[in-house]
Amino acid sequence: MRYAFLLKENIGVSHVERMDDQAAIREAARRSLADSVAQRLPGGYDQMLGRRFEGGVDLSGGEWQKVALGRAYLRDAQVMILDEPTNGLDPRGIQEIRQLLLDLNASAGTTIFLSSHLLPEVSALCTRIGVLDSGALVLQEQLASLQVPTGRVLVSTDDPERAVVTLDGLVEHRDGADLVVRSPDSAALNARLVAAGVPVRSLLVQRRSLEEIVLNVTGAGADQFGVAPNPVADPQPAPAEQDIL
Repeated sequence: MRYAFLLKENIGVSHVERMDDQAAIREAARRSLADSVAQRLPGGYDQMLGRRFEGGVDLSGGEWQKVALGRAYLRDAQVMILDEPTNGLDPRGIQEIRQLLLDLNASAGTTIFLSSHLLPEVSALCTRIGVLDSGALVLQEQLASLQVPTGRVLVSTDDPERAVVTLDGLVEHRDGADLVVRSPDSAALNARLVAAGVPVRSLLVQRRSLEEIVLNVTGAGADQFGVAPNPVADPQPAPAEQDIL
């Protein structure tokens, strides 16, 4: 939320009993990096935010998020529910907010519910996911248990020709120096290549991507290309967007 309050009040509003505790508000701001916002504002913690009142200044999306996280630190929140917290931020802002959320979870034990369509952010932040499709919870599981190995290994080598011969039919795809190899044991695969004198640049176990997992359990979304709208004469509820919790 963005309140047309002073900066210190924007943080203090989460715990009205501590609204006048300037030391606690500044400590919460320090932990959420909102102190950097105060440092650049003419009025510091007494600066009016927003354009509703004369003399008020607006903040960037990332700065508002830091102020909002300051409220969580002030209140020692046990649970936070966030909807697209990095939406509209530049790469540096995304990285800052992501790290703040991870630190909040690690240092304060706060449970964070994240609703987002940005799957890379979900992968970077979440340990357990839920998938909603047309209003129904179709999947809820630990992310690590879902991203199981596919039985394939991605190999990069300076001698792909020798690697192909050495692996004798196990190579499923080749793109220049990069190979997709069918193998359940990456260590044994690496040992086999090294024993044959194949220089291995990198070796990565392929795992199911979060995108594959989501697409496997959901139907056609309302914003999918090629999905015809329902006829006006027989209106039906449009499928809800697919959300990741």
